[in-house]
Amino acid sequence: IILFLIPIISTAQNKIIDSLSNLVEITTDTTKVLAICELIERKIDINDTNSLDILFKEGIEISEKYEFTKGLVKLYGHYGKLAYFQSDYDNAIENFFISLKYAEELGDKLLIGKINHNVSNIFFDLGNHEKAKEYTGKALKIGFEINDSRTISSCYLMFGNIHFVKQQVDSAEFYYQKALNVFENKENKNYEEINDMTLIYNNFGSLYTTTKEYDKALEYYFKALEINEKYGNVKRRTALLNNNIAGLYQYKEEYDLALKYAFNGLKTADSISAKDLKTDS
Repeated sequence: IILFLIPIISTAQNKIIDSLSNLVEITTDTTKVLAICELIERKIDINDTNSLDILFKEGIEISEKYEFTKGLVKLYGHYGKLAYFQSDYDNAIENFFISLKYAEELGDKLLIGKINHNVSNIFFDLGNHEKAKEYTGKALKIGFEINDSRTISSCYLMFGNIHFVKQQVDSAEFYYQKALNVFENKENKNYEEINDMTLIYNNFGSLYTTTKEYDKALEYYFKALEINEKYGNVKRRTALLNNNIAGLYQYKEEYDLALKYAFNGLKTADSISAKDLKTDS
C-alpha cells in the first residue's frame, strides 16, 4: 500500500525539458535562474538526475551574485525535494530549512506554507508524527490566511495519513474527504488541482484496502489512474497505482488481472529506471 505525499505535476515532460534546456542556454541573470529552477523541477519529476548538480551550482551562484532571494528559495527547495526522494532525510531537512529562511525574508506566505508542508512529509516518513502534525498545522494556518486551496487540501491529506498509519480509520477517512471536498466544491479547477485529486483518490484506495473493502478501493484507484493518465501521466505515480491495483486483484484471487496490472507497473517502472518500484511489482 502506497500513500502519496508531496504533489508532483508532469506533462509532456520531454518537450518541456528540451525547451527549458534551450532557454537556460540563451538567457542570463535572474531570467536564467528561473529557467534553471523550472528545468530542475521537471527533471526531478521524471527521475532524471543527469547534470542536476551543475544546474544547482550555477543557479545558486547567479542568485547570490544578483541577490535574487526568490531563486535561492526555489533552488534550495528543489534540492530538498531531490534529497527527500532519495531518502536522504537529513540533507532534505537542511535544504528545506535554508529555503524556508529565504522565503521568510521575502515574506512569501505561499512558499512558506509549501515548505512547512514538505518538512512535515519528512517527519511523517521518519515516524515522528507529532512533528509532522506541528509543521502541517503551520502550513494549514498559512493556507487559510492566503486562501490557497492546494495548501489546505495537502494539509488535510497529511492529517489523514497520520491517522491512517495509526489505524484510526474513521479519522483518516474524515480528513481525506475534507481534502477532496476542497477541490470537488470548487468551480473551474486548474490543472494542478485536478492532478492533486489523484493523490487523494489513491489514499482513499489504500484506506479501503486495509478495511478489506476491495471493490471500493479499486474504484478510487481507477479514478486516480484515469486522472493521472489523462492530465499528468506522472510515470512514477502510474507505476505505483498499477502496483496497488495488482495487489487488490491478488487479494480478490483474480490472478489474470493481478498479473496484467503488475506487468503494467513493472513496464512503467522500468521506463524510468525506478528500481524500488520494480521490486514492488
